[in-house]
Amino acid sequence: MSTASPLETSQIAISQRNTVADCLSVQYRLFTAIESRQNCESNGSLLNRMEEFMEALQYLISGLICGVILFQTALVAPSLFKLLSTDDIGAVLRHIFPKFFIALLILGIALMASALLVAGSFVPAAVALITIVAMFICYGIVPATNAARDTGRDKDFQKLHSLSVGLTLIVLLANALWFLLA
Repeated sequence: MSTASPLETSQIAISQRNTVADCLSVQYRLFTAIESRQNCESNGSLLNRMEEFMEALQYLISGLICGVILFQTALVAPSLFKLLSTDDIGAVLRHIFPKFFIALLILGIALMASALLVAGSFVPAAVALITIVAMFICYGIVPATNAARDTGRDKDFQKLHSLSVGLTLIVLLANALWFLLA
């Protein structure tokens, strides 16, 4: 049996320590790489969940737009015509409809914002643009519609009112049916 000199023994010990240090270094780098990959995957998962949320939000906003239109046109306006006198109806509708158009405009802007945050959301963005432009026009023609009614220009009133109804119907249909095209 040969005996190692103290110098050889210290060199062996240093070599073993270097080997252990190298192993620990490799293990640390591997652990760090795995942890980094898991962080990337969880961030990717978070981004996927955020995109799914935004897509669901688009459906929710379009549903709200449809609900507001249907509630206003199918419940509120007909109820007012049954319950109030002609003079009172005009005053109430003049108060409600500008707010109605602004509410739909704001929902259209929210739909556009959510569509811009989701890659490939061309159809919802187009529907949002239709909603925004149509409701901006409807809001803009309210004073002219009221003035036509007040001055007895029934043909002008009918044209402006029909434009408002037509644009609102387009917004309703676009928001109710866009998901069939997406």
